[in-house]
Amino acid sequence: AAAVLGAEPVVKARPHETSIAVATVVIFGTIAMFLFAPIVSALGYPVNWQGIALGSTVHEVAQVVAAGSAISEEVTDIAVIVKLARVMLLIPVLIVLGFIFGRNSGDKDSSIMKVFPWFAIFFVVASGVNSLHIIPQAALNWINIFDNFLLTMAMAALGVETNMGKVRQVGIKPFLLAGVIFLILIAYLFIPTFLAGRV
Repeated sequence: AAAVLGAEPVVKARPHETSIAVATVVIFGTIAMFLFAPIVSALGYPVNWQGIALGSTVHEVAQVVAAGSAISEEVTDIAVIVKLARVMLLIPVLIVLGFIFGRNSGDKDSSIMKVFPWFAIFFVVASGVNSLHIIPQAALNWINIFDNFLLTMAMAALGVETNMGKVRQVGIKPFLLAGVIFLILIAYLFIPTFLAGRV
């Protein structure tokens, strides 16, 4: 969901379109959270491949934690590392999207400063500072509370901008697309991860 919110200004999405995208992430991510852990357990993967499978397929960090916790703490740790690596890959993706959408917008003033996703750079900086362990834990706790508050407000703002008329206007196609992606993720669990887990 945070990735969707981050991409919104880059791709110039309308608020109700962003709401639909967030809804698909929540719906299919929640299904994956309950479904994928039993699948990788039943397939008998080694612990490291269970973590890789969950971290590379389940949508949100919290959902990855929940799915991994259903198996073991070790699987959870690996899955979260893989998921955070996916989060880091958002940066080059958003930069490319920024250039594509900036060029295609026809805006003569679409400079690199306008299309560059600066928040992604701030994400890397914040991750680096946090890795140095120079911020007291008490301060981190308050920062996390404030962070959750801001994300909640952003989600609430999307909800205020959305109504059933706009949802009907968007139609069922986003949910069909999300469903197709979900099926691809399930196939990933059975095919590449299965083969790699046996090497």
